[in-house]
Amino acid sequence: MRNMLARWSLGIALSAGLSLALTAGVSRAAPAGPAPTPVVTTSTVTAPTVPVVVESERLTLGLIFEKGGIVMWVLLLLSMASVAIVIFDAVTLRLALVAPATLRDDVMGKLQEGRREDARQACSYRPCAFAAVTLAALELAEAQDNKPDAALLKGAIEGEGARQGAALQEQPQVLLDIAVISPMIGLLGSIFGMVGAFRAVAMDAAKAKPMLLASGVSEAMFTTAGGLIVGILAMGFYGFYRRRAARLVSDLEAVSDDLFNTLLRVPRA
Repeated sequence: MRNMLARWSLGIALSAGLSLALTAGVSRAAPAGPAPTPVVTTSTVTAPTVPVVVESERLTLGLIFEKGGIVMWVLLLLSMASVAIVIFDAVTLRLALVAPATLRDDVMGKLQEGRREDARQACSYRPCAFAAVTLAALELAEAQDNKPDAALLKGAIEGEGARQGAALQEQPQVLLDIAVISPMIGLLGSIFGMVGAFRAVAMDAAKAKPMLLASGVSEAMFTTAGGLIVGILAMGFYGFYRRRAARLVSDLEAVSDDLFNTLLRVPRA
């Protein structure tokens, strides 16, 4: 209260002093002649303008989705899909599921004993990449009366191993697709937002204010930021799982070589 009274008193004093100064200047500059008619000056005291401080609007998740529009919901769906793929790859891209150690030891032991049918049943009970390669090799060996040609056997193992390896390497590929698409969707949403902001300004000249235009453009940037966040995270997980898939393919190739050498040494049952 004291500060406001002090501001009002200072404003009144400044206005009165300015009025007296202007009156004195006019009287000095007036030419000599008949006595001038006294002029009564009424000084109008205006209240000092107090700057209005507008509290900035706090950014919340709900506000961002409200400003971003339907594009933010599309990005949310893409982010949920990427999370699901990351969890799926974390569960499936493991050596215990691609070539389980227990299954390898069981199959190799049965093949060394000449029990091909038992090895086939073991692979049927535990479907995986190694089991698929083993079944392809056993089918070829059975077609050649359990004495397969080395070149044909190697071709069968390498062919099935290549198919299984391609399937492993294709799993993280969806993350790359999301990483590429998300920033473009975010940019498209920003373009729509900026078009709407410029259109609103063009429709009403009274709204052509820099603050209004800047607000519209800043709201349009929400979708770009969301698309970049989703894309960067998806790209990071893609690189991680791509390297893991490459290691699994290398391990599968090593196991396939052991299978090839074992089948060539297996005695006829």
